[in-house]
Amino acid sequence: MTLKDNTKLTDKLWITAERNGEVFYSASPACEMGIIERILAFLGRLHCTGDLIPTAALEHMAQTWIDDFGYAAYGTGAVAPAMTNTTLGAEVARKALDSVELITTDYTNDTARFSVQFTIGGTYAITEFGIFTASSGGTLGSRQTFAPINLIENDKLNIILEIKVS
Repeated sequence: MTLKDNTKLTDKLWITAERNGEVFYSASPACEMGIIERILAFLGRLHCTGDLIPTAALEHMAQTWIDDFGYAAYGTGAVAPAMTNTTLGAEVARKALDSVELITTDYTNDTARFSVQFTIGGTYAITEFGIFTASSGGTLGSRQTFAPINLIENDKLNIILEIKVS
């Protein structure tokens, strides 16, 4: 399974400096430069900003995922995940995660890894998984759907989810 990630972390910085009510310095992200901005840059009236989100911030954000999302759930809902989801489609069971840790993918500690094992309490065709901030209700942090896994009473379902901050 692969987490389909529609989230990207970006930053943009705009700067102006004024003296006596007149802007004498202006800077904007290079990717935001249209024809007027290009002319102003050529004339030395506009400067482009560079950006960087340092690895310590990536680690902090990955740690925040671990600190906030401590519960996992599985279900039988088959509707594809959507940005507006707040629950699983048809949650069957939820429990505290067995293990959470920071791992290194591209940068030191840029990925939150969540692990859980469920003991199945019936007969289900499991088709979805998610992580939450609470043992009931709470905020949905991630939701995946997949082809049905047919499980019966006392089967074990082992899931590892990795969320990379980049």
